[in-house]
Amino acid sequence: MKLNKKWTLIKVSTTETAELIEFLKDNYEIGNEALVNTYAATIELVSNVFEHAYPKDHVYKSERTCEIRLYTADDDTVKISVIDSGITIPQSIFDKIVSSVQRDISLKGESDSALIEAAVDGGADRSKPWRGKGLAFILETAQRGIFASFSITSRHGYFSHACLSGNTVRDTDVSFDGTSISFSIASCTRLSGRLPNIEISIAKDFSETPGGRFVSDGPNSGEEFSMKIENALSEAEIVTITLDGPLGYASSFLEEAFGGLVRRGYSSSELKLRLKLVSQNKIYTSRIFHFIDTASENNG
Repeated sequence: MKLNKKWTLIKVSTTETAELIEFLKDNYEIGNEALVNTYAATIELVSNVFEHAYPKDHVYKSERTCEIRLYTADDDTVKISVIDSGITIPQSIFDKIVSSVQRDISLKGESDSALIEAAVDGGADRSKPWRGKGLAFILETAQRGIFASFSITSRHGYFSHACLSGNTVRDTDVSFDGTSISFSIASCTRLSGRLPNIEISIAKDFSETPGGRFVSDGPNSGEEFSMKIENALSEAEIVTITLDGPLGYASSFLEEAFGGLVRRGYSSSELKLRLKLVSQNKIYTSRIFHFIDTASENNG
C-alpha cells in the first residue's frame, strides 16, 4: 500500500484525527458509520499510546511521539495505522495485572502474539474491569464488517483479523521496535471531483522574491509555498508549477517547499507523478527532485 498522508503527535490531540476524517470525506465515498468508528478507533489508539507506551521511568531511543498514517491501495482500500516507538504491548500488558503471582500464572511463557491477543481480549486489568476495552472494540468493529481488517505488530508478535474470511492470524516471526496498530476500510471509491490540472506561476501567483525556509523567517517562505502546493494537490490530480520569473531561489526555500510535502505525508513517487515542474533552468528541477528524494529517505 502507498503512504498517502501522515500526522505526527507529541500529545493526545483530536485535531489530527479530525483532519484525517475530513481528508477521507473529501476524497472517498465512505459511509458515515465507518467514519464515526474510524474517528473513535483512532482517538482510542492515540490515547493508549500516550497513556501506556511511554512510562515516565523508561529510557527511550527516540522522541515520545505517535504517528497516524493513511495508506491507500489500488483496490479502493484505505488503511489507518497508529504507530509508536515506546514500550511494546507484550511488555506493557504486565503493568495491567495486579500482582506478580497473577502475572506468572496468567502469562508465564506465552509468546508475544499470545500476549497481544490477551490485550485484545480486554481482560488484562483485573483491578479495573472497565479498562482495557479499546482494542476489543476495534476488533469487534472489524468482526461486524465495518472495518475490513485489524492488525497489531508489537515487539516479536503479530495478530490480525480479516473480516471477509473471518480468519485470525498469529505470527511470532516478526520484529518491530514499538507498536503498529492498523485497521482498514474496503470499497472506498475515490471521488472524482478533482480538477485535472492546476497551474501555479511562482512569480505571478506567489512572489517574485521568494524568501527563506519557514514562515517565522519572514514573508514568501518555502513553508508558505509548500502549503499552497498542498492545497492545490487536494484540488487537482496534476499541479503544474512554473519556476521561471523570480530573481532566484535559496536552497532552504526549495527544500522546505518540496521536501516539506514529504514530511507532511506525501510519498516521493506520488509527488513525481502529480507535480509537473516547468523551467528553462534545469538546475532548479533537478534540485527539487533531489530534495524530495532526500526527504523521503530521511522520513523512513
